[in-house]
Amino acid sequence: MHSPLGTLLKIEKDTDTTKYLIPPTATLSRFVYQSETVRGSKVPVSGYVLWPSSPRSQPDGYPVIAWAHGTSGFDANAAPSHHKNLWQQFLAPYQIALQGYVVATTDYAGLGVQKHPSGQPIVHEYLASPSQAKDRAALTSVPGYLGAVAVSPYLNLLEEQNESSRVLAVAMYPGLASVFPEFSPGDLHTADVALLSGVEFLKQNWKENTHFLHYQALTSNGGKAINGPLLVTHCKSDPALSVAIVENAVERTADLFPSFQIEYASLPNVTHVAALAASQRLWMNWIGDRFAGRAVEATCHSHRLACARPDSSRQSDQNRYLESATQPYHAPGP
Repeated sequence: MHSPLGTLLKIEKDTDTTKYLIPPTATLSRFVYQSETVRGSKVPVSGYVLWPSSPRSQPDGYPVIAWAHGTSGFDANAAPSHHKNLWQQFLAPYQIALQGYVVATTDYAGLGVQKHPSGQPIVHEYLASPSQAKDRAALTSVPGYLGAVAVSPYLNLLEEQNESSRVLAVAMYPGLASVFPEFSPGDLHTADVALLSGVEFLKQNWKENTHFLHYQALTSNGGKAINGPLLVTHCKSDPALSVAIVENAVERTADLFPSFQIEYASLPNVTHVAALAASQRLWMNWIGDRFAGRAVEATCHSHRLACARPDSSRQSDQNRYLESATQPYHAPGP
């Protein structure tokens, strides 16, 4: 299939929302469109549009926010449009729609659509920023770009030192193999083990592997030109990605491009995904200012968000289980 980047291949204008747990009165559309892989080959990608009940208005139509979701999985069933709550629900997409913005979301290539028309499998190139940037650009290839927000961003696995870097490296195997067909997991493993059980078997020098180094050169972020204002937020206690790497990248980018408009906000003690909630007020106001045409300071500046209560009184992440929130109201005794 050789349609131009961004071509709509299939559309479902009015999705049956009784199958979803979206906010009341919101509506949903799903579609498949044309994007590209890291190597530039064409690939069909699925996505959705979450429509607010009462959208804001602009002189040129409704304001649109392209939402790029966090890690949801690695195969076709991990597509956010396949989830009843569209993945990360009130952490971002639901809140954006409830504020009157149209939310356009890509599933990313390999999540959702699992095969080409020829039957060839589609690989999810995990953490391959060029291909996922193409997925987003093809999704909203219209004039009027106003800026971007990056929350707990991934930059470069070579610089990460914590244990999560080994997990992420294993998750990148399919993407590595799709870019470099000659790559074999055995190049990084000391034994032939299953994908998810083999993290501890990575070789001592896995970060020196030629294919891995080339892949990182193709896919890493930071120190590159941007096309508009950028807000970056990260938390000091992120267990998955180092805040020092993000802060260094912000400083490096500002040094290379002193006229760029970059704002960096350091967050209180929360975890990787919870940073979306901790900084929501900030990035929602920042987005509103961009649509309102308010000027951005033409330099790089940093600040830290204050917290109303001590760390010991707050949840650093959302619970992964359900139970009663309180004791019974009519329990006997004092």
